[in-house]
Amino acid sequence: MTASIEERMLEALELFQYSFRFRNELFVVACPCDSWLERIHDDLRVLQSSHISVVILTPRSDNLSRAIERCNQRGQRYAEFQRSDAEMDPELISRMLSRIKEDEVPVLSLPYTHEVKDDQIAMDNLLSGALSCAEKLGAKKVFYLSTGEGLFVNGKFRSHVSLRDIAELLEDESDITIPRDVLRFIHSNCIENGIEFVVLPHTTGSLFQEIFTHQGKGTLFTDDYPNVIRPGRLSDVRALITLIKPYVANGIILPVTEDGIAGEIGQFFVYTINEAIVASVKIVDYGEQVELAKFCTLPRFQGKGRARQLARKALERAAEDGKHMAFSLSTSPKMWDFFTSLGFEETPREELPEAWQKQYDFSRPSKAFTYRLRT
Repeated sequence: MTASIEERMLEALELFQYSFRFRNELFVVACPCDSWLERIHDDLRVLQSSHISVVILTPRSDNLSRAIERCNQRGQRYAEFQRSDAEMDPELISRMLSRIKEDEVPVLSLPYTHEVKDDQIAMDNLLSGALSCAEKLGAKKVFYLSTGEGLFVNGKFRSHVSLRDIAELLEDESDITIPRDVLRFIHSNCIENGIEFVVLPHTTGSLFQEIFTHQGKGTLFTDDYPNVIRPGRLSDVRALITLIKPYVANGIILPVTEDGIAGEIGQFFVYTINEAIVASVKIVDYGEQVELAKFCTLPRFQGKGRARQLARKALERAAEDGKHMAFSLSTSPKMWDFFTSLGFEETPREELPEAWQKQYDFSRPSKAFTYRLRT
């Protein structure tokens, strides 16, 4: 099915938002296998077109030099730098920055220092080099291309892992797909130095999806601080419309316009991580009752309690305002369980406020839940 022009514009808006957010930033990409470099050509072209600089670290090989030469002949601009160890001296930094200013992608090739199988350099060696490179160049994010999708814990994929999560994994005996010594390295070096770390599959489009979409692709390792729940602001409108879009597409939330959100922005509460909106809820006043609506969370941050914290904040505000009852509706069984876990009770929709009933489409397969704030 062909996407409507409105859907295409929202997709473009999402892309441009991230493009603007990371404009003039520098990322480090650790590529354990030199043959994978060709798989991310298109991703790198998109990054460069968005004025995002990239430095690549990869193992040294004769094939790498030939591949770089071949790519340069075809218009892809790489500049190879060789290094005998993972350290970065000022002269090398200066040369790499000079090439970045000329819209080239520096490729820093490192020697093997451990036994290597299947043309892949040992992960810990490449991580050390990537971290040193990021620190010296002022990069805030390191991407590690992997044969896997990211981190799985007991068979369940984890798209976002915090400092606390890593500490817990290092203590328990969960079955994890990333070695604990690597997690320990990430914990003690990357996050604590303010550098985010991402494990991505080594496929075309992975970098693009991770950087330019809300969905993300691999596993992001980052500290959650600062986490803030605050009222919505007019400047949040574009972020909110993009956040809500997938829920509308799936029929979970009724369609909403940018002007509609702008006109009701004072009814929203948002959950932010490092100032980026990752979840939202809307509080609608119906006299002695309020509706909690528009529960949305970015896929990467679902299952982490953000919606629960937002709900509790909204209930607290409603109680402070002297409301007697809060209610919410959803067509999603997952949300039904969510409301029940918060202490809501399922209620016939016909018992909700009359003003609400007049504007609601009862043909929707939704269930209603109420929460008593005052006896």
